[in-house]
Amino acid sequence: MAQRPDCFAELKRDMTPEMQQAMDDASPEQWKPVVGYGGLYEVSDRGRIRALFDACRGRHKAGRILKQKTREHGYQSVALWKQNQPEYRSTHSIVLESFIGSRPEGMEARHLDGVRKNNLLSNLKWGTVGENAKDRIDHGRMPRGENHAFAKLTNSGVLSIRKLWDEGLSAKKISGRFKTTVMRAWKIGKRKAWKHVPESL
Repeated sequence: MAQRPDCFAELKRDMTPEMQQAMDDASPEQWKPVVGYGGLYEVSDRGRIRALFDACRGRHKAGRILKQKTREHGYQSVALWKQNQPEYRSTHSIVLESFIGSRPEGMEARHLDGVRKNNLLSNLKWGTVGENAKDRIDHGRMPRGENHAFAKLTNSGVLSIRKLWDEGLSAKKISGRFKTTVMRAWKIGKRKAWKHVPESL
């Protein structure tokens, strides 16, 4: 009989050394029922999910740790079966719903270290869209300014706009020179937009 793969080892191979160390140093793994599946599955505070039944035409065996897949955006997901139908769920959502509670309205999952495969409970938190966007900026995963695909200005252009504004040129005249909106020119002049650009390059 072929040996069943060690899904825990596979999960750790996908982790950074820091994530592996955190898992090794953690207290004993804690398990809770996956919300909405009536005792069919459990999820741990380390982001692992196991089946508690023998079903789904041999797909799941009781106690088996489910293999997770990395989606195109880098998040982990797993197929959960109920009434012979699969539902693909994000691992981070399963962990948060089971250990913290249901998703508050307007909130989404945050990976505090910026690593989308790190679904340790200690690394997850419900947060606002703004908090998640700030996380992406802090972790260097959100292009902004002239690095954004749709940027119409450059950093040097922003400095020129600031200089003209400081010299007293109106936002309307500045916008005409740089082919941007009056509001955008005003915000740049007032340092309310493109704030990440230093005063000198």
